[in-house]
Amino acid sequence: MTNVPVIRYHPHTRLRMREKGITEAQVDHALRTYHTSYPAESLPGRAFRSTVYVATIGGRDLKVYVQDGSGPLLVRTVAWRGDE
Repeated sequence: MTNVPVIRYHPHTRLRMREKGITEAQVDHALRTYHTSYPAESLPGRAFRSTVYVATIGGRDLKVYVQDGSGPLLVRTVAWRGDE
């Protein structure tokens, strides 16, 4: 995801960003510079799948969950590793 297109944020994501002090700039940076990506664990009752992108920001790993097949990208949630 080196050239990240427009990013949309699910309302849940905005809430998590405020709670965890994560900015749009950090999410954008994570999607441009991630070092790891993997399929997110599927949740019961969810019709969509997501991929987790992990980038190190300020010495911490930021996990960005992006809905598969969404265009523009739809960020479903975010979390610092260990704060999930």
